[in-house]
Amino acid sequence: MQGKNFIGLCPFHNEKTPSFIVNSAKQTFECLGCGFNGDADDFIEMYNILNDGLSIITNDEIDKFTGSTQ
Repeated sequence: MQGKNFIGLCPFHNEKTPSFIVNSAKQTFECLGCGFNGDADDFIEMYNILNDGLSIITNDEIDKFTGSTQ
């Protein structure tokens, strides 16, 4: 934990260096590695998608989910 943030490994992609940040005060999260971010509802939705057969999500899949055009 760092300040109001929890930092750990991203559950949405493989990584060795923790880059997943949860802001408990704002109830939001962001991964500095893959760029996925959102609120608790977004996390639960993506977690459920992953548990329906995908083990690792690609950046393209994240872009489709978030509507990003990076």
